[in-house]
Amino acid sequence: MLLRLDGHPRLDLTTLAAALGVTPGRLGSLLAPLAAAGLVTITSSPQGTPLIAELTPAGADAIERLVRARQEGLTRLLGSWSAELDAQLAGRIQQLTQDVLRDPARRSQLLAVLAPVPARSP
Repeated sequence: MLLRLDGHPRLDLTTLAAALGVTPGRLGSLLAPLAAAGLVTITSSPQGTPLIAELTPAGADAIERLVRARQEGLTRLLGSWSAELDAQLAGRIQQLTQDVLRDPARRSQLLAVLAPVPARSP
C-alpha cells in the first residue's frame, strides 16, 4: 500500500479503491495500520469530499528501505553483477525493483523466470 501512495502527494482513496477493485471501506481498513504506525495520514472527508491519504516522512523512509532490500535481493539473483559496474543497468534495476514491489503479479512473473529449472532425470 505504501508504494501505491509513493509519488502521489495527496491520493484520493475512492479513486485508488476503484483502481484496486475494493470498496473505500476495505481500503481504509488496509491503511489503518499504516496510519497507526505513523507511515501515512488519512484526512477525513468534509461533506462528501473523498478521503485523502498522504505519506509521512516515516512512510517515505519505509519505502526507501523496502526498495533497497528488494534491490539487494535482485542483485543476489543476478549473481556476481555489481551496480557499480554499470550505472545504466543500476538505474534499470532500481526501476525493476519499484515495479516488482508495486505489482505482485509482476513479482510472480519475474521469480518464475529467474527460478532455476529442475534437472531432468536421464
